[in-house]
Amino acid sequence: MDAAGGLLSDSRLDLLQSSRYLLNMSKTLTLEYPDTLPDLLHMSPAEFEREARLAMAVKLYETGRLSSSQAAGIAQMPRVHFLYELGRFGTSPLQLNAAELATELAHAEQALAGH
Repeated sequence: MDAAGGLLSDSRLDLLQSSRYLLNMSKTLTLEYPDTLPDLLHMSPAEFEREARLAMAVKLYETGRLSSSQAAGIAQMPRVHFLYELGRFGTSPLQLNAAELATELAHAEQALAGH
């Protein structure tokens, strides 16, 4: 519930969860890169650093090492935005292996057959 006693919207809840994850961060990663790299990529230094942080978060999510909420915290964005950004990296927001996908499909088919 929010301060007015109402339910939180999904985007506000995602932002709150990402913020809680960020509050627990106490380490900093320093990455050296050539001064010319952002220019080569047609980005400002701030845009490049944001993109590098997002790329790291996407890869850690894609490999199953972080949840989407944790990765969104690393990327410093709400979870919904992080899930949306996955498409730019060719990563599916659904991280299921073939067996899990087959099980989900079977459950969906059973649900449809029951209606």
